[in-house]
Amino acid sequence: MNNITDMDFVRWMLSQYSTVAEVEAALSKIKIVTVYFDSEGNPSPTAHWRVSDKQGNSIVIEIMDHGKINIHKNTAKVLTNSPDYNWQVTNLNNYINLHPGISAPQKINGVEAKSFGVGSNFVGLPGDISPPSRFVRAAFYVNSAPVFKTSQEAVSQAFHILNNFDIPIGSEFNDKSHIPDLPSATQWTSVIDQGNGELFYKTMHDSTIRRVELSKLDFNAKTEHKQPLDNGKFTTQDVVIK
Repeated sequence: MNNITDMDFVRWMLSQYSTVAEVEAALSKIKIVTVYFDSEGNPSPTAHWRVSDKQGNSIVIEIMDHGKINIHKNTAKVLTNSPDYNWQVTNLNNYINLHPGISAPQKINGVEAKSFGVGSNFVGLPGDISPPSRFVRAAFYVNSAPVFKTSQEAVSQAFHILNNFDIPIGSEFNDKSHIPDLPSATQWTSVIDQGNGELFYKTMHDSTIRRVELSKLDFNAKTEHKQPLDNGKFTTQDVVIK
């Protein structure tokens, strides 16, 4: 059995396999070794990855309890951080009252109560940045999304959904004076069109959506090629009024 570090796990999958079924079959031949340990020597409690292929198959792979591998079908179609996937799915039961649209008016005693605007059926949708809340929010936004006719429309919708999960710098720290140089805020947002082999992304400095055509990359190259996602500076584009 081969040892693979959790940091190399994605590279191991992408460099050898093209379908979810192939990855599942190969998991029994490896042991995933944790790289990160906390100050008390404990590994990350849950590490997990969402794996999908062109055929629409999608699974969640979780590494728990010092290397135990759990595989789940990604029925919820979303994934965030801890706790484990089964817990996150079970937690959706607390929000079955939520659905798209506007709540119908009703009389409360002698008061005619009605919605202030659109989206009142989503009142109660958690809005904080914790992983459980993000899981619920993502699941309901994905579930309410229409089916689009073109891949461009689908990619655009995906970015609109992901905009709801931008974490501003500083919001995850108690002390503003001790924010690290590499904050765990949203540094980039990416969308993958697997059918057309395209990667789209934007960064915390530049909201312009960039496109990478994966078919033009040389995956057989002997050396790695690294390129900055952006120039590291806040970028704007002037609008010329004619």
